[in-house]
Amino acid sequence: MLNHRGIIQFYDSFQDNDNVYIVTEVCPDGTLREYLDSQEGGLIEEEALLLMKQVLEAVEHLHSKEIAHRDLKLENAVFVGVDLKLIDFGLCYARRPGGKLESTSMLEHLFMLLQKL
Repeated sequence: MLNHRGIIQFYDSFQDNDNVYIVTEVCPDGTLREYLDSQEGGLIEEEALLLMKQVLEAVEHLHSKEIAHRDLKLENAVFVGVDLKLIDFGLCYARRPGGKLESTSMLEHLFMLLQKL
C-alpha cells in the first residue's frame, strides 16, 4: 500500500500478551535531526532543497493514499544512505475511500517550487 522510496517499508507485525511488534526495513544511518545537528555551518541551499523535496514527495504519496502522517518532525525522517524515509506512523490518520486530504497552501507552494528543480 505504501510502496514508496521515501517511506519506511513495513514487512510484518505480531504480538504477544504484552507487546505489539512491527518488523520494518533497517534504517541504519541516523535521523535528519542527528544529521542537521552534525552540520556546524548549516546546510547549503541545494542540499536543503533536495532533502525537503524528498520529504514532500513522501508526503505527497501519503496524501495520494488519503493518509495524513500527523507527526512530521526531524526525528521521524531517517537516512538509508543518502535517501530520507519517513517513519513512525503511530499518529497517522487514514481517510475513508473517496475522502480528500487538504494540503496547506504552504505545502502546495513548497512542492510546486521543488518540482521546478
